[in-house]
Amino acid sequence: MKSVEQGGVVNFNELRADKLIEYIIDTHHSYIKNALSRFNVHSKTIVKVDLMIHPEVSLINQLTQELKELLEQHLNFEKYILFPYIKKLIVNTKESSNYLLDSPIKKIRSEHLKIAAHLKQIRVLSNNYTPSVNSSPALKLCYAQLFDLEQDIHKHAFLAENVLFSKLSDLEKRKNK
Repeated sequence: MKSVEQGGVVNFNELRADKLIEYIIDTHHSYIKNALSRFNVHSKTIVKVDLMIHPEVSLINQLTQELKELLEQHLNFEKYILFPYIKKLIVNTKESSNYLLDSPIKKIRSEHLKIAAHLKQIRVLSNNYTPSVNSSPALKLCYAQLFDLEQDIHKHAFLAENVLFSKLSDLEKRKNK
């Protein structure tokens, strides 16, 4: 990966699809799992401490738990089913064909939309992750973590949908020439 890094920035257009998959797993899957785990710890505190003043934290907590379940299923599907399948298709170019990927790619895009809808609800309920002055430090920390998590999820979805899937389409076009 060092050959595609420029000033500490990864040039995703230069990465092969298999290396991009590794990057997504190592960077975004790891971050998302850790962020959800950290939020889970703090969410218990905010429900106890902030619920009376901020009744929305109950719904935010519920939505975040649903988001956690969606993300766990999504990440597992990518890591254990889709990404190994893509790597296999890259190696076995005779089998590689976009129509073999249409269904899983549609599934991923659909999941990204569900995840984005949950994030949007959380953002609205949290006033764009802006805690009030009388919020506990735990709530302020949770909002900051949720903001960072949302940003990372959007990067993850962008890389999958706009870079990785585009690379697969390009690979298919080159193969058919």
